[in-house]
Formats: sequence, C-alpha cells, structure tokens
Amino acid sequence: MRLRAMAGIVVSVTGLFAGQLSAQQEPIERFIIEQLSCVEAPRVLPILLILESLGKIKADERIGYDSVSCFRIHGGIRVNGITFQSICGFEDSEAIRNLRPDLLWRGPGTSPSRFISFGTPVDFKIAQKWYFQNIGRRYLNQAIRTDDTSMGDNTEIRCSNFFRY
Repeated sequence: MRLRAMAGIVVSVTGLFAGQLSAQQEPIERFIIEQLSCVEAPRVLPILLILESLGKIKADERIGYDSVSCFRIHGGIRVNGITFQSICGFEDSEAIRNLRPDLLWRGPGTSPSRFISFGTPVDFKIAQKWYFQNIGRRYLNQAIRTDDTSMGDNTEIRCSNFFRY
C-alpha cells in the first residue's frame, strides 16, 4: 500500500489509527508533540507517511538496525523552536509494518518495544527546557537521551512503550 498524496494519508492514517490527529486538522508539529507526550503507545507510521509526503524522508534511505527504522529528515523539521534532524521508531504490530515494509523494518531476534524518537543537534539543557514547555514533566527524565542516541545526534527526545502511560 503506497500512499503519496496528503489527502490519502489523512484518510488512511485516520482510518488505521483512530483518535490520531489528521494532518489537515493540525500541523505535523502538533502531531509530533502529541506522540512525544507519550499519553498512549507511540505510532511511528503516521508520522513517517507525512514526512515522506512532504519530501522530508525517502523510503530507500532507511537505516535499519536491531529492527529499528531510522531516517535523516531532509532539511530538518522545526517544532516549536527546536529542529529535529532524524526520526527512528519501531512498530510492534506486524499488520501495520506490512502496510509499509519499506518504511518499517523488522529484523531477526528480540524486538525492541514500540517507540518513536527524534534526534536534534541541541544540547541536553535546551532539549529539557523545550520538553518541559511543550510536554510538561511527564517522563521528562526518561524521554531525553544524550548518550548513545539512535542516529548519533547530540540529543534525542523519545516516547517508548517502556514508559508507563
């Protein structure tokens, strides 16, 4: 199933992921913040589809390791004052992965928990301030990583199934 037009993504994503914001109702920035808020299990496919439709990622540029799918975001994407330059994630539903196996990769072995992360060049204190202003205190200490980030970015902000939501 290959989705290209933004309208097609909205219909498909809304149908597959009940309760998610549509790209026409809210900008992608709001959708990213909603996912990073980790109120519920993260959904990486809708954001990948939107980023692909905007020309920010390309399926053939996916970097996969340990069942994690990562992409550099061409030109970055600015979200309320911070620029994200990479996205990584894992979807544990085989049915959802099978919709776009070129975007969501599954390798052999034990799978990681469902997660989504965005890499940024900013340092920890700036990322922490951004997180607090846009998301609040929920998972603040778990959501920001500066060591061993998925794509080698300075800082990574994430939501994981390992978090309690």
